[in-house]
Amino acid sequence: HLSGKFLSERTLLESMFWRLGFAHTSPVEQLLETGDYTLQQLLEEDDIIQECKQLNKKLIDFLSLPEQVEALITYVVTEPDQDSEDKVKFIYPYKSSEVLSADLGAVYDTMFANEELLSKLFAFLEVEAPLNTLLAGYFGKIVSTLLARRPEDT
Repeated sequence: HLSGKFLSERTLLESMFWRLGFAHTSPVEQLLETGDYTLQQLLEEDDIIQECKQLNKKLIDFLSLPEQVEALITYVVTEPDQDSEDKVKFIYPYKSSEVLSADLGAVYDTMFANEELLSKLFAFLEVEAPLNTLLAGYFGKIVSTLLARRPEDT
């Protein structure tokens, strides 16, 4: 009897916790709830990578749109102008590479269904030397993840 009583009290407390709003809602989830957001706004959120790893459906649905996958690839393979903001030089490429190497099936499906996206990714190798070492590292991580996760497609 004692364990049953404990479980019902625990369930009641957990229910109250969620109902009273003590649970943390991620900034990404809050942004997604607005319905009015950009890829850049999402990339600026600290928890975007965690939300990807937790397979946030609304986030992944957005990130797997062809135009979003193309933008993510662009941040990884295009060297930003010297006078660009730090977020354009460092944050967007880093987080884009993390999203593209997060093993998100829908994002990979979009990439492999569109040869232009793969061409854009691998065009990085055709850039005149020297390659940007930071972007080259991100590129390498993405390609190694693609090879490991989708060997039949690569």
